[in-house]
Amino acid sequence: MKKTVLTFICVICLTFIVSPARAEVDGKTRNEIFMVLHEAFQAQLRLANQYYSKEQAVETLKPYFKEEYVRKFLNENLVQKAQGYTVEGADFALYSIPYFSYDEQTKVAVHPSMNKAYVYEYFPAVQDGPVSYGAHYEMLTLNKENGKWKVSAFTYSEQKPS
Repeated sequence: MKKTVLTFICVICLTFIVSPARAEVDGKTRNEIFMVLHEAFQAQLRLANQYYSKEQAVETLKPYFKEEYVRKFLNENLVQKAQGYTVEGADFALYSIPYFSYDEQTKVAVHPSMNKAYVYEYFPAVQDGPVSYGAHYEMLTLNKENGKWKVSAFTYSEQKPS
């Protein structure tokens, strides 16, 4: 009997230690992450409404994105005009913050270390209209640095994130 109880306790403890992310996240953390994503999306949109130097574009995104992500976004989307650099079509640009619903459809999982989070949502197929695409998931990975969440990766997949 003691052996069974001890084994059960060990299995439970290992589940929490080995588990890559918690399925449930408290409302405060969820809201904090959603606020960062909103501000990050707004920063991306600002790049489409004005002209910047490359350095100014980097500084606009830096508070919300890891350095590598900023580089990828700007390499894909920043275009040079006579007035300076801008992003055309920032709301649909590659590496843009997805159009999450920010309701129960948007899932948030936080690593037990509380330093990494995953935000994802399922997008059903759209076949009519000016834009069409297959059913898929879009996921952002965020890392917490110095107490602040930053977007570090974007994943597009037909498979549900695990």
